[in-house]
Amino acid sequence: MKITRPDGKSHAWTSNRTREMISGISTPLYRQDDIFQITGSADGTNINDVKYHAEITSALRKEVSCKWIVSGIVVVTPGKKAPRTLDFGAGICDDDATVTIKGQTYPIKLK
Repeated sequence: MKITRPDGKSHAWTSNRTREMISGISTPLYRQDDIFQITGSADGTNINDVKYHAEITSALRKEVSCKWIVSGIVVVTPGKKAPRTLDFGAGICDDDATVTIKGQTYPIKLK
């Protein structure tokens, strides 16, 4: 995929992602109990022409009843910088996550 802004700058990436329904298949008319597991990776170039790689190292869990991803880990390596590990937590439906860079962990709020 490629997105080009009016100023000509673009962000392009390719990804390989698997989204598997792990709960809710037996209730097709009731979506609130649907739960998905997401795995995969992506490679791209951001608008500043920096290449990056992203890898889901622990499957992401997305519950339809929750606005946020409730668990899982993604490691993003931007260019030649240290990898950033994004941890969505242990399964609680909240907007709390952490980012770890060079062994230092920072709390973040998801939007």
